[in-house]
Amino acid sequence: KRTLQKINLPFNAKKPQDTLSHVVINSLIEHWKDKEFTIFMDNFYSSKYLFEDLLSKGKHCCGTIRANRLSGLPPFERPKQGEFIFFKSKEFEGMYLILFNDTKPVWLLSTKHPPLFTYVKNKNRRGNLIKQGFPHVVEEYNHYAHGVDMCNRLTARYRWPHRTNKWWVALFQYFLQLSIVNSYIWYKEVT
Repeated sequence: KRTLQKINLPFNAKKPQDTLSHVVINSLIEHWKDKEFTIFMDNFYSSKYLFEDLLSKGKHCCGTIRANRLSGLPPFERPKQGEFIFFKSKEFEGMYLILFNDTKPVWLLSTKHPPLFTYVKNKNRRGNLIKQGFPHVVEEYNHYAHGVDMCNRLTARYRWPHRTNKWWVALFQYFLQLSIVNSYIWYKEVT
């Protein structure tokens, strides 16, 4: 809150560098100009322009990115489940775009991780140990970003079907679901 009061937020963004997420992240890293670190971010904040700007300042970043924020990709065939495709940036050395097909396609952009693989031992549905290969960026992103937001995960898993033309009814039902999930979490904490 204090950071947002100090900066002028450009609501009429003309350049891609003037977006709200770009300004907020740049203002947050001003305090650590001399330190070396990696930023892990969600697809709400990430964009190609932000990653290029942070890379030019010497800061590494990694995160999921929305497909509509990508342009100029070569034609490619969608990978099968569990497979992935690496794209290397022509303009910036060390920037990689990864399409990983988990249960649905996930786009990851990274300025830190080269196309390396890591193998993880998991259990399948029958309880047998299997060795799965993942891009190193996926494994490290899940480790530091702690996977999916649990609130979104629980509300999406236990969502009941609703159809309406009124926006406020959908919003009311979302908040009702959110209160049910939060009350369940509170009940588990107390008992």
